[in-house]
Amino acid sequence: MRATAIGLTVYGVVGVLLLAIALTVGLEATGRIERLTASLSATLTSSAVTARSSATALTSLRDGVKQGSASAADAGRLAEQASTTSRELGAAMSISLLGAQPLLPLAGQFGDLSAQLHSLSGNLRSMGTALDTSGTNLADVQVEVQGLATRLEALTGDSGVAIIPTGMLRLALGGLLLWLAIPAFGALALGVTLLRLGRSARAV
Repeated sequence: MRATAIGLTVYGVVGVLLLAIALTVGLEATGRIERLTASLSATLTSSAVTARSSATALTSLRDGVKQGSASAADAGRLAEQASTTSRELGAAMSISLLGAQPLLPLAGQFGDLSAQLHSLSGNLRSMGTALDTSGTNLADVQVEVQGLATRLEALTGDSGVAIIPTGMLRLALGGLLLWLAIPAFGALALGVTLLRLGRSARAV
C-alpha cells in the first residue's frame, strides 16, 4: 500500500510539474498563433479590398474600351459613307459642257479624297475590332479578379474577422490542461491520502 501511495504521489507531482510547463508553453504558443492569424486576416482583408477595387476599375476600363470600339466602328462607317459620296461627286464633276469639262480637275481631287476616306474607314474598323477584342479580354480578366476578391472575402468575412475567432485557441488550451490536470491532482491527492492513512495505521 505504501508503494502504491508513493507511486501515486510521484505521478501526481510529475503531472503537476508537466502541467505547469504545458501551461507556460501553451499560453506563449497560443498568443503567438493568435497574433499570426490576426496578421494573416488583416493581410487577406487588405488583399480582398484591393482585388475588389481592381475588379471595379477593370469594369470601368472594359466599358470604356467597348465604347471606344463602338465609336471607332461608327466613325469607320461614316468615313466609308463620305468616301462613297466623294466618289459620286468626282463622277459628277466629269460632266461635259459643250464638249468641255471645266470641273474635271475637281473630279480628280474628289477621287483622291474618296480613296483617302476609304483607307481611313478601313483603319477605323480595324481599330474597332482590336478594341472589341481587348474589351473581351478585359472582361475575362475582370471576372477572374472579381472571383479572387470573392474568395478572399469568404476567407476573412465581410468585417475582416480573424480566421480563428479570438479566444478559441485559449479555450481549447484550457480544456486540454483541465483534462491533464484531473488525473495529476487526483493521483497526488489519493497518494497523499494513502500516505496519511498509512502513518495513522502505524501509529495505532
